[in-house]
Formats: sequence, structure tokens, C-alpha cells
Amino acid sequence: SDLNDIPSLSVIVPVYKAEKYLPRCIDSLLAQTFKDFELLLIDDGSPDHSGNICDAYARKDPRVRVFHQPNRGVSSSRNLGIEQARAEWVTFIDSDDWVETDFLARFRLEEAEPDTFILQGFTHNHEQHPEKDFRFGYYKECVFPLSSGEDVARYDLLQNGYPFAKLYHKEKLQRHSIRFNTAISIHEDHAFVWDYLCQVTRVRLMESASYHYEKKVGESLSNKTYPPSVWLAASDSLLASLSILEVKCHLTGSRYLKEVYTAYGLEQIMQALYHMDASNFRSVIASAQKRTPLFEQYFLSRTPRQKLVLYLLKQRWGSQPLWLFIHLSHKLFSK
Repeated sequence: SDLNDIPSLSVIVPVYKAEKYLPRCIDSLLAQTFKDFELLLIDDGSPDHSGNICDAYARKDPRVRVFHQPNRGVSSSRNLGIEQARAEWVTFIDSDDWVETDFLARFRLEEAEPDTFILQGFTHNHEQHPEKDFRFGYYKECVFPLSSGEDVARYDLLQNGYPFAKLYHKEKLQRHSIRFNTAISIHEDHAFVWDYLCQVTRVRLMESASYHYEKKVGESLSNKTYPPSVWLAASDSLLASLSILEVKCHLTGSRYLKEVYTAYGLEQIMQALYHMDASNFRSVIASAQKRTPLFEQYFLSRTPRQKLVLYLLKQRWGSQPLWLFIHLSHKLFSK
């Protein structure tokens, strides 16, 4: 296609070891009723046939552009997609997900404006338990200013950190250098969505749930363990955005703000404490103690272990006894 025919939407799909699901994803995109888009497939050094599948589609459809890079992770792939996107608007899709034919049309690009963040709902599919499927939809379409804390809380805006089913303005991503943080491997997508929210003034929720998010067998964050440094880096990134959003969304003092701080920022510090060992306990405890005022102000303890760990943090013991007690708390409270 002529380079002057710049599409109005760039769809970015990071691809890694996805050969089983990739054709379904790409086919669902090429079947869209909305046609004015380019499809960027970013092959992140897949060891399987994913890269060949991407190339085969590019030969068949001029809207498909393929980029191959050595394996650097999903954040790096999405960032490369942002760099290469030619359209005014950008959206992300995961290679193991798929969309109904009206998905792109539902963004109603002809009405989109840079300061309004457009979000669609999605359908949560369980690969082997279709009876568990559920629709995460915004039941009626609405627009509200980001400064309306009541609406932010009512629609639980801040806990929806999935990067997909959302519409981003490319120029805004460029001007504010909004990228996925390649230094963190958990909550990097949530941090990206929050960074973007910090730069808009309005939110439009679409009723559609045409995006199908596929929950795979055996795949879960809870099956992975991360070193404390990873949990702390994620916490720092989230807390930095949250301090801005707290003011921007007029959430100060609300119960909702405490829920968000607890789940995205403080719980990550808890995880760092749970995962520390002899090599790093001093630095982890020092980091956690710096955040004690935030815990006192915002943390909603849910478990006896959390309460004990917070109590221990407030005791001004040396870090060694603290570490031993926190370590013991695991034995005490693990089921």
C-alpha cells in the first residue's frame, strides 16, 4: 500500500511462542468490519513457528507489518510497536486472545479525541472451563471527567490495568514518553495504563465486551516467584503514578483510594518482604520501613500475617531479628 495512505489505527500484537493461538488472533483482526487499520506483529524471538506464521500473513494482506527482534520480553515488543506505529491511534491485543468482528468499530474512532481515554469491556474466557466465562462490561456507555472521584470509584477505573481493549493517542505516548517499563516484569502493564491516565482529562467507557481474553491452563502469576527487587521496582512505579492520580481524580480520603493503594503499591512491598533472604533482607526492610507512613494511611490488612508483618515493621528492631520474625510468620500462617 502507498505510504501516503496512513491508516487511522495501529493494532499492536506482541508475539512469543504463540503458534497455537496466533492464527485465530490474526484472522479475527483481518475480519473486522472497521478496515482502516494496520496490524503490527512483533515477533519477540519466538523459538516456535510464530515468526513464520506472521510472515505468511504479511504476504497475504498489505495491512500486516511484521517486525522480528531477539527475545526481549513483552514490554519491549509493545514498545517497538509504538515506535513503528504510523496511525494517530494505537491499541494492543495479546496474541493468544481474539476479538469479535465489531471490536475495532466499537471504539468509534471518528468521535475520538486525544484527551479522552476510551475503554471497552472484555469477555474473560477459561480455556478448559467455559462455564466459568464471564463478561466484564461497562453496562451503559458513559463519559465522565477524570476529576470525578465518584465515577472513578463506581467504575473501578484504577483497578483495570489491562493494556488491551483501550485506545491510546500515539502523539500523547510520544510527547510524554509513555512506554512499558522493561525493567519490571510484574504490573508493568498496569503502570503503563496509569501513566497514560495521568495525561488525559476524560474517560469514555464503551459497553462492548467484544475482546476475548483467554485464561490459559496452568498460567497464573501466583505460580511464579519473583525476587524482592522486582516487587519493589513494581511498587515504586505504581506508587509514583498513584500519588498523581490521587489528586487528579479527587480521591483523597476515600475508601476506594485505600483499596487501590493496598492492591497496587503496598501489597507488592509485602511480597518483597515475604520473598527476602539472607542476601537482601537489609535493603528490603529499609525500603519497606521508608513506606511505613503509606501503610499506616492506606493499607487495608486482610490476613493475620499482614497484620503481624506490619506490626513487626513498626518495631524499631535491627533488620536481622525483623527478618527472622517475618520469615517465621510464613511458617506460622501458611496454610
